[in-house]
Amino acid sequence: RGGGRRVPLLVKLGDLGEAEGTVRFLSRLGIDGVVALNTQKDYASFELPPADRALLDSYTARYGGGLSGPPILDRSSAQAAAAQAAVRELGLAGRFVVVHVGGVQSAADVQRSRATGAELRQWYTGLMHGLARPEPDLLYERVTAPERHQRLRAAMR
Repeated sequence: RGGGRRVPLLVKLGDLGEAEGTVRFLSRLGIDGVVALNTQKDYASFELPPADRALLDSYTARYGGGLSGPPILDRSSAQAAAAQAAVRELGLAGRFVVVHVGGVQSAADVQRSRATGAELRQWYTGLMHGLARPEPDLLYERVTAPERHQRLRAAMR
């Protein structure tokens, strides 16, 4: 401590298990929040073509990591919502933060993420995919305010 600034500590998990128990456990340890959810390695629970599954198995065996991006959006959204419900149920609002990560790639995904109740979103795979598209400097605008972006682009023509 020594008079320095307190830095919040968050734990990023690939699966919350039973959300209320996980949130309770982490909060009792003094953890400030949870990032739900990390890359997935349980490929059997996802509908993937056999060739894609074989490629993922080979790649992750050699380099690590797992499945991320749009395929995990449903699971990550459900887990973020469950974690946020646990925060409310345990009376931890304002003291324990939920960060939604996993599959957030579009304005609709951001709205869906907000609907989980999670206070924050981590945007990584969707950001990388977006930067590879034309006009990467307009990416944030496309995702956070697509109607405004469309009006601006029309006005520029």
